Amino acid sequence: MSVPACACVCAKQGPSTNVIRCRKDGNWTGSFKLCPQSKGQCSLPQNLNPSIRVSCKKGHGIGEECELTCRDNNSDVVILLSNMTADSMRKEHWRNPPKVKNIVCTMGLKWYPHPEVLHCIKRCDPFIGDNYCDSVNNRAFCNYDGGDCCHSTVKTKKVSSIEHLDRDSLNLLKTKCICLLK
Repeated sequence: MSVPACACVCAKQGPSTNVIRCRKDGNWTGSFKLCPQSKGQCSLPQNLNPSIRVSCKKGHGIGEECELTCRDNNSDVVILLSNMTADSMRKEHWRNPPKVKNIVCTMGLKWYPHPEVLHCIKRCDPFIGDNYCDSVNNRAFCNYDGGDCCHSTVKTKKVSSIEHLDRDSLNLLKTKCICLLK
């Protein structure tokens, strides 16, 4: 079985000067170095969700990264499927979208990841793994509150539900246990 490799051949340099290989852990053995003659700039990211801020401290030339943050400091930038929204994420607790810190201008003068798939979703509250089932963290993105919401995974083997008042309906609610078996 051959190991996937990527090579970038720059003019006036041999092909072996910029070869990286995929390791068993899924990471590459190094990072690509751009050819000196690679020039160009990406335009400012288009169709970016208005809840996301972009900071391009070194400009937006090929290979440059721009930092992404959410306008709401209690949210993280994530990649969502094209048919998903931050609102639909609340209903689909089993989804665990990857977090994104930066976008990069590629040699094709396009941003990666594509700005249209970036969204902000609420960050996990800091009460993970405290032996109480916190409903806001009872989702895959927060590792189901560190296991606090299921008898089989909470350290004490006893789920302590937190009762809270639903202000909209003024009903007393109990936090539910959501477990996914693998």
